[in-house]
Amino acid sequence: MDILKIALSMALSLGFLFLLWSIKGWLLRPTVGGKDASLTVTVSARGAAKNLEHTIYGLNWLRKSGSLYADILIVDEGLEPKAAELARLLSEDDMSIQVCSPDQIEYFIIRSCYDG
Repeated sequence: MDILKIALSMALSLGFLFLLWSIKGWLLRPTVGGKDASLTVTVSARGAAKNLEHTIYGLNWLRKSGSLYADILIVDEGLEPKAAELARLLSEDDMSIQVCSPDQIEYFIIRSCYDG
């Protein structure tokens, strides 16, 4: 009987912690909407960029779940050919993911100001 009480109290404690964590995440998410403001997450990548795919999938998951309302901009700061091809493939199917070089960032900022 004591083991059941301990297990139940642990489950309730973990449930409460998960609830607090979820509320914190909901309160800290950026609230961007309408044409008044836009948010762009910039991911700078260079070399082999081993975590690029994981980072983009994570950001895309946040976007699709409604936790993050933002476009994703991958800045190619000297990606190796294989990593550059991966970045291009990641941006190919989703218009909210773009790839640019550092000297093209200005174009994307100006475009987002006009397009929202």
